[in-house]
Amino acid sequence: MWINLKIEDLNGVKRITQVFHVKYKRGAIIKFIIDTGCPFSQISEIDIQRMGIPITRSYHDKIASGLGGSIINLKEINKDVELLYENENKLKTKVLHLAYSPSLSPKSITRVSLLGTDFLIEQRFKLVVDFSNNNTYLEREDIN
Repeated sequence: MWINLKIEDLNGVKRITQVFHVKYKRGAIIKFIIDTGCPFSQISEIDIQRMGIPITRSYHDKIASGLGGSIINLKEINKDVELLYENENKLKTKVLHLAYSPSLSPKSITRVSLLGTDFLIEQRFKLVVDFSNNNTYLEREDIN
């Protein structure tokens, strides 16, 4: 199984991305950054709002540090979430978290959804990256 990814220039930095239709609550099309430095996969606050999921800032399962030392609260979804890609192919994952800032400041809102190492490990994916040829993909042997 292969999932082709994109290499994009986001704010002057090359990032590996993939767009999934996330089937949870109202659902939404979300562009995730594949982030091997992130231990917890997370849906950003902006994407949470688009999906119509209420945020309870006083409750979280984990706390993570974001870029620049910002604090991010993580709430585990604890349910199968379907990710649809490329002509309705499906993945099911249990590792997604809702990510939100403990602050109400508009500057602190989490804006980027990430697929981290927990997702790569859970799905048994190998990440292949070739920046020189602008080619990247996720690969695994079929799981039966």
